[in-house]
This record gives sequence, structure tokens and C-alpha cells, in this order.
Amino acid sequence: MPIPVDPRPDLRADSMLWERLMSAASPELAGASHGLRCLGTRLIRTAKGYAVRPDPEALASVGWTYTEIRDTYLAPHTSELVRLMANLGRAAS
Repeated sequence: MPIPVDPRPDLRADSMLWERLMSAASPELAGASHGLRCLGTRLIRTAKGYAVRPDPEALASVGWTYTEIRDTYLAPHTSELVRLMANLGRAAS
């Protein structure tokens, strides 16, 4: 399986994080992550680790809210996503 490439390399600050996340994720989570990233979603460092920060305008432009995306595509993979996000924090330290 090829290593995923960030579909938004123009958003350089977190491009490598997205590539790490998508390459370690299951195919289903990688697909959901890829879709969110296409819409400009960012991974940001918080006091607790990394967090997903969507672009609300981009989501609205395709008729979705982040809550709908999260509940439909990310919630089924919560434990995997939490583990991968924690690993991003360890790898970036």
C-alpha cells in the first residue's frame, strides 16, 4: 500500500502530521481523514496533544457541519484516532 500524500500540501504547517496520521490509519479512517484534509482541516497542538480543527466555511460549502462529519465518519474510529493522535504527539516531541 502506498504511503498517503497530504492532499493539501499548500497547508505546510501540519502536512507531515497528516501524512503520518493517514499512513498509520486503517483504510476507513485514512479515507475519512483524507476527506477532512481536502476541506482544509488542520491538526493543531494543544496542551493535551493534537486536535482536529476543521474549516467550518469549507464544510458548509459542501453542506456539512463538523458535528455531522465527526459523528458519521470519525466516531466509528474513535479509539483508533485517539491512539494515533497520541502517537503524533510522541513522534513530534
